Amino acid sequence: MLSAIDYLLSPQKTLIELAQPLGELGQLGRVTYNGGYILPGTAPVPGALTLPDDLEQACIEQVAYWYQRRAQLGLMRVSNDSGIVQQFQSSDLLPQVRAVLRHYERWVN
Repeated sequence: MLSAIDYLLSPQKTLIELAQPLGELGQLGRVTYNGGYILPGTAPVPGALTLPDDLEQACIEQVAYWYQRRAQLGLMRVSNDSGIVQQFQSSDLLPQVRAVLRHYERWVN
């Protein structure tokens, strides 16, 4: 069991649930996110994580793929014998990139 929870992130609702009300009715609040990875070539920051090698390699492969197919992004199939048929993918991520990203997903229920 977790203790001292100040807030919960709810990806299904796309919101931050606070343990207590913040301010008065009508007042605005600001959320600042500090997280993620330090990118290659960036000065190290104490306590921060550097970008894992496999995640960096997946990014490089994906960008190279997108660049090579920049005129056809999202295009999966073209047929032109009896007419032109084009089929587009819903996600243009490489399968190996999708697998690496799945490894780094973190959702706590």
